[in-house]
Amino acid sequence: MSAVSGALSSRFVRTTTEIYGRYQYTDCFGKDHYLRVYVVYRVCMNTENTAGDNTVWTDQKSLLQKNDEKCVDPRKHLTET
Repeated sequence: MSAVSGALSSRFVRTTTEIYGRYQYTDCFGKDHYLRVYVVYRVCMNTENTAGDNTVWTDQKSLLQKNDEKCVDPRKHLTET
């Protein structure tokens, strides 16, 4: 989650979230400049043996498998895309 406040809030354009929920970015426009602020969540190192059933790592791995991604390790996939 991210928020824009103060003088920048009048320049806010949009917030976009990636399909796997790992990052989002907020766009703001000024008179002469463009600003894009990223908020990134990278899951901790896990394996199928150490990750629990109700973890973000497991949720992201399931989504990557459903979308037939070549790399289904959520941590590696974030840095490779």
